[in-house]
Amino acid sequence: MITHRSAGVLDADVSIKGFDPRTSKIAGELHLVDARVPIAPTVGTLRDAKVDITIHEHDLKIAVKGKLGAGTVVLDGAIALDGASLTGGEAKLTLRKVSPIGSIEPVIDADVSAKLAHVGMRWTADLVVDNGSVKLPNNSGEELKPVGAPVDMRFTTGKGGAKIAAVKRPPEHPIFVVNVVFHDTRIESEDVRTVIRGKLALTADTANVGVVGTIEGVRGELTLFDRRYKIVTAFVSFDGSTDPGLDIQIVYNFPSVELITRVTGRLSKPKLELTSIPGGYTRSQLLGFLLGGEPGGDNRQRRRA
Repeated sequence: MITHRSAGVLDADVSIKGFDPRTSKIAGELHLVDARVPIAPTVGTLRDAKVDITIHEHDLKIAVKGKLGAGTVVLDGAIALDGASLTGGEAKLTLRKVSPIGSIEPVIDADVSAKLAHVGMRWTADLVVDNGSVKLPNNSGEELKPVGAPVDMRFTTGKGGAKIAAVKRPPEHPIFVVNVVFHDTRIESEDVRTVIRGKLALTADTANVGVVGTIEGVRGELTLFDRRYKIVTAFVSFDGSTDPGLDIQIVYNFPSVELITRVTGRLSKPKLELTSIPGGYTRSQLLGFLLGGEPGGDNRQRRRA
């Protein structure tokens, strides 16, 4: 078992008067150096961090600098206080070459502005992302598994089919509301180059998460089977669930044929539509073109594709 612990050198001078969070008064300073703070398993640990917190009667100022993976994180913010209770605040977060832990591990740059508010039992955060850049490494992903059922899969027969998990609805009374605005953000990898932007509203309680909004791919190119396709449209739309709708269209121009590929439907069940200009080709032929065949090529080539 691996235990993730926080560590650092703390220097503090804080005074607290009263025990009621609404009427108590807190003042002083806290300084943490050479800190190591685990954030989340999929994010990593903030290392070599310096944390400075200054507490006044009506606000708390915080400044954080540290390393996250191969990148750096800088946070400057202020939080309003009502006694000892947090009521809201503002913060600026700067990410440079930060790479979350996972199967893809993108390298992220971004400037994030945040406004926080705490009313009753609900926290609301308004986030604006500027100067965003996401670079995907070329060695991400895994090799395809052998054809056929896995050796540890067991097939049985019996009455009744497998139960399908119900789609969770967004919470009616969320505890957290996060509104995110993405200004133009570059996405780059060996296979895709595009710019995305959009708005999302995320809500959550102790059991469910809801997402409403749209992410749009403004322009770009996509490589499939050693061919460079033009991205015509790319919309990912959330209507409350975490299973978004897709509307993506890419185009490739052969010398005599324009191949149009469109993906619609839900992310969990996408639909592939293939058309061409001029028309007259069967779906099998168009699929063969998409998978590497050539218009005018022989049947064996299309079958191999």
